[in-house]
Amino acid sequence: MPKPSDDLSDTQLHEGLTSGEFKERDALIAQEILRRRHDERARSGRYNFGWLGAALAAVWLWVKFRVRRR
Repeated sequence: MPKPSDDLSDTQLHEGLTSGEFKERDALIAQEILRRRHDERARSGRYNFGWLGAALAAVWLWVKFRVRRR
């Protein structure tokens, strides 16, 4: 497998990391590429149900503190 770069897909980077094809510095580079891609997806809103988790957490907290007061 070639050295990690932006040309490789997420799947190829994950496979290279799990199989041990990327050693030391190359593994760190691959992890950083994956982290930056994840951050970009999160910022741009490409994760479809992130808002659902936030809404459920808000409702859970509201119920928890509302019941505790009574």
